[in-house]
Amino acid sequence: MNKSLLFGPLTLLTACGGSGGPTTVDIAAGTDSIGGAATEITFDPATEQYTVAVDGTEVVMDRLPAYDNGTFLAARGASDLEYGLYVSEGDNSSVVVFRPNFVDITGGPSTSFVRTGPDTLPTSGTATLTGDYQGIVQGGTATDVFLLIDGDMSLEVDFDDATISGSITDRIPLNPETNGRMFDGTPPVINDLELPETAISETGTFGGVIDSGAFELRGDTAVVVDGAFEGLLADNGTEAVGGVSLIHAFGFGGFLEVGAFAAGH
Repeated sequence: MNKSLLFGPLTLLTACGGSGGPTTVDIAAGTDSIGGAATEITFDPATEQYTVAVDGTEVVMDRLPAYDNGTFLAARGASDLEYGLYVSEGDNSSVVVFRPNFVDITGGPSTSFVRTGPDTLPTSGTATLTGDYQGIVQGGTATDVFLLIDGDMSLEVDFDDATISGSITDRIPLNPETNGRMFDGTPPVINDLELPETAISETGTFGGVIDSGAFELRGDTAVVVDGAFEGLLADNGTEAVGGVSLIHAFGFGGFLEVGAFAAGH
């Protein structure tokens, strides 16, 4: 049976609780995206293939276990290897970062994330959520993928104040052709991404601006000039999924990084 991973619009909050005040609030299923249009994917375990739908175009992709990163499972276009995706699925959330073939689908890589069913969100306490990050870097205005990035995700959640902050560390550059380490000599240094403290909305979503994560490459620094993150909480606040979009200025050009994070999966 095919399994749908990403679907549906974000709906409104309803409250719950007893006479002493609520310890949780109800939140609905919902989907959001960063860096492009929301992507819907289904998986057929019989063929081990994903079908990706973006802007009316469907692409069939084969599982590619050699490229897996932590909880992120990789796939590549069955008939067109220019397509690629990574998907991570938890108990009540999932996230996918998708790289299109620019001949068929306009725009760059995009990340879509979803709370797959109705849920609750604590109103007190704290939590530390850890997981993985998967980034795709496109060089300048070209359509070629410059490199892949594997990283570690950590989020600090304060349900009393309804705030969240975090970091993406150990950002390792990988060759998109082989998924191996980039550069035999001195590799580029890819600095951590710091997600500054931001409010958690009544629907369990969050987002903010990123100005960290610079690359140190061949003696020069590629500075982040336009960065953002968005995400949502799920499974009673024990899961978080989302994405980042970063424009790195470098020399006369630059490059675009779009990534996905999954914590608590």
